[in-house]
Order: sequence, then structure tokens, then C-alpha cells
Amino acid sequence: MEFWNFVFMTSLMTTQITAVLPSKPWVQPEDVHDKSVISPFQPEATPLTQQSDITPGEHKHDCPAPPVCSCSDINNVIDCSGRGLTRVPEFSKSDGLWDLYIKNNNIHNLTDDDFQKIQIEYLDLSNNSLSAVSDNAFRGLENSLKTLHIETNHLEGIPKAVMSLSNISSLKIQQNPITHLDENVMKSLAKTLMTFHFGFEGMVTWPSSVQILNLFELGIYNLPLEELPETAFRNLNISWLYLNSMKLTKLPSSFGDLEKLFFLSFNTDKELTSNGVPSSLFEGLKGLNDLQIINSKLTALPDIFHYITGLFQLEINSVPIREFTSNMLPENSNITIANFNDTLFDEVPSAISEMKQLSVLSLNYNNITTIRSEDFAGLTKLRYISISNAPLKNVSMDAFQTLSSLAYIALDNTALTTVPRAIENVKFDILSLFGNKLICTCESMGWMKNWSGASRIGINGQCSNLGNMQVEDYIKQDIPRCP
Repeated sequence: MEFWNFVFMTSLMTTQITAVLPSKPWVQPEDVHDKSVISPFQPEATPLTQQSDITPGEHKHDCPAPPVCSCSDINNVIDCSGRGLTRVPEFSKSDGLWDLYIKNNNIHNLTDDDFQKIQIEYLDLSNNSLSAVSDNAFRGLENSLKTLHIETNHLEGIPKAVMSLSNISSLKIQQNPITHLDENVMKSLAKTLMTFHFGFEGMVTWPSSVQILNLFELGIYNLPLEELPETAFRNLNISWLYLNSMKLTKLPSSFGDLEKLFFLSFNTDKELTSNGVPSSLFEGLKGLNDLQIINSKLTALPDIFHYITGLFQLEINSVPIREFTSNMLPENSNITIANFNDTLFDEVPSAISEMKQLSVLSLNYNNITTIRSEDFAGLTKLRYISISNAPLKNVSMDAFQTLSSLAYIALDNTALTTVPRAIENVKFDILSLFGNKLICTCESMGWMKNWSGASRIGINGQCSNLGNMQVEDYIKQDIPRCP
């Protein structure tokens, strides 16, 4: 766990790697999680979704929720998610400021004074069946409510009730059948709103009223537009931009005006090609820190990396690219975390060895068969490598030789049949070989008898020829008896 704490602290945001499991014989089934990134400006609270998540003990304030819900000692959270509710439960009068999760129910209406007895700062009503919201639904929350999630419902417009919220800073309304945005509502939100996510496949024209908002973060989802107006991003000073499940074939010219952009995510934008991402639009984006391209049909990466010289984290996941050459990077790349999962790489791309600041590298679900001597040469800051769920069967003897900071190597679910001897002269902590059909014999592993790392390094995996005996047990018990 120590290394994963390192990964968490190295990353500036909470991430989980998206991986789409290809149909490949060396892949072992495993859980797949959606990648999510939390804005540093508007950190999301962690919802509690099961009774077992509730920490027993004395509450800071008496729980105002009925028994169908649960209260947590942590940050005054009320969880009413997935309880089969058809209306907002009746709360009792309570002091304190609460985060209320009431998502994944079947609530159709919000009525006057549903929340009048409690003060709420964060309200999640996503994935219900909301089709009507009273104009006074948020009475009593005018000064307290800052974050409102009402995405994935049946609303046909932004509820006018939000106009009463004087401190609303985050609103997510995507995946509602909203075809246009009421300009009066948008003007009232412009005073305080910093995070706004919207979009629906029936919204066939760009809502220009978005541009009156003074946003930090913008999320656009499911718009059926192949092109946005060239001025779509003009006057926006956003730092975080999500383009999710769009049909865009090109970026508008005003994209190049987003000089404050810090985070950019293209997620499931399958029509976008490298021709639609001209490098000139990135000339002014020198502050871009995190770039995600996920579940795209790009066959070649756009030539943009010489402009975004401050890039710290790069995520290219579920994208059918075959190469990433060293000449695509600036001379002094700042990329520290790089994930290339589920691509068509059949070898470690040459750009990797040019990422001299690289600390965390993931190359899972690729077609890589060999780790060569030059693949990681000179990456003295690299601490974590994962090339798992790949047909890997050869590791050069000096593949890891220059990696002076190495701590963790993951080569799980590959075609390796023995512990690679490349680890012999490398200082690191853990080698993970789970899911490999390892043959443990004196012939293949006898070199470990005089290896100083045998007692220091953790090797995870099983000997398939010895009834799935743990590799570490074989090293301790059998290797000393090898000739």
C-alpha cells in the first residue's frame, strides 16, 4: 500500500484508469472502473451507498433523516440513495450543514418546502425520474446550497427554483431532455456559478447563453453537433473542460482562446480525428496540465505536444493508436504520469524514453511482446511500471538497469513463463506476476540462489507447475536446494 499512497500523492487529482477489456487470450477477467477526475476547485464529496459504510458512534448533530436513510459521522452526510423512494423523505428539524445524497431513486416531483427543515450544502438528486420542480422547492436553502446534481432525469429545462440560490457554485444538469437553456435563469446563475455540466442529444443548437457564465469548469455532453460555432468558447476563462460523447469532427477556432485551460478531457468523442484537432489551436495552451483522450477512434495522436510544454499527466485510454514517436515531444517534457491503456502498441513507444520526468507509467491491454533495453533508458525518476494484460513474453536483461527510483513493476496476466532475470541488478520493492503461468524450476530460477534481492523484494505470483505454489514460497524453500 505504501506505493499506492505514493501514486495518490504524486497525482494532483483522484484517478482511476479506464480499461476496456479486449478479447485477447492472455487477458484475465477483472473489475473495470470508469475513470473519474475530481476538479480541484469543486471537490466532490464521497457518497455513502451501503449501510456498512456508516461509521458508528456519536454524531456531531442528531440525524434529521428517517430510518430509510443513513447518517454518517463523516462530514455530516445523509445518504438516501437507491432506497426506492418516490418522494423526498420528511426530515426533522436539525442544526448543522449537511450533504444529502438522494440519487438512484424514483422521485418524480420536488414540491414546496421539501428541504425547509435542514440546511444542505451539497445535494445529489441524479438518476431519479424528476420531471417537475416547484419554484419554491429549495426554500430554506437559499444561502446554504452550493452544489446541485440533477443530471439524468426527465427535466425539460433548468428549474427556476435555482434562481433563488444565492451561493450556488456547481450545477450539473446533463442527460435531461433540455433542448435550450433559459437565458433569464442563466443570467441569475452567472453571479456565482463556477461549475456547469449540461447536454442532451436533442439540443441541436449551441446554447450561446453559456458564454455569459464566468465558469471555472465546463462539461458538455451528448450534443449531436458535428461542429460548434467558431465563437463557442469565446469569453470563457475556464480551467477545466470535459467534452463527452460528442459528435464533433473538429474543434472551433475559439478553442485556442482558452489560455487558462488546466484540464482537458475528450471522452467517447468518436468522430473526432487528428485532422479536427489542429496543432495551432494549442499554441496558447501552455498551462495545460492534464490531457485525457478516452474511448476515441483516433488512429494517430494530434501533433500538439510541442505547444503544451507544461503537461504533467497524459491519459490515452481505449484509443487505437499504433505509435507515439519521440519527435512528437518537446525536448524537456514535464509528463510525470502517463497511461496508455488499451491501444494498439506492439512495442513500448519511443516517446516514453524521452519523458525524463516520468514517475508513473501504465501500458496495459496493449500488444507488447518484448521490453527492450532502450525502452526505459534514462528514466531515473520512474517509480511504477505496469505492462499487464498483454502478450509480453520477453524482457531484455538490462531493461530496468537505469531505473534508479524504481519501486513497483506490474507484469500481470502476460505470456511470461518465469521471473524475468532483468530484475537481478535492480533495486525495487515489488514485482507482480499474478495471472502468469510461471514454471518454477532450478533451471529457470536457480540464479536467485545467490541473489541479494531474494529476501528483500516481494514477488507476487504462482508456480503453475507446482500446484500454484506461491513464487515467494518457492524462492524461500526450494531455491536454496538448487545446485
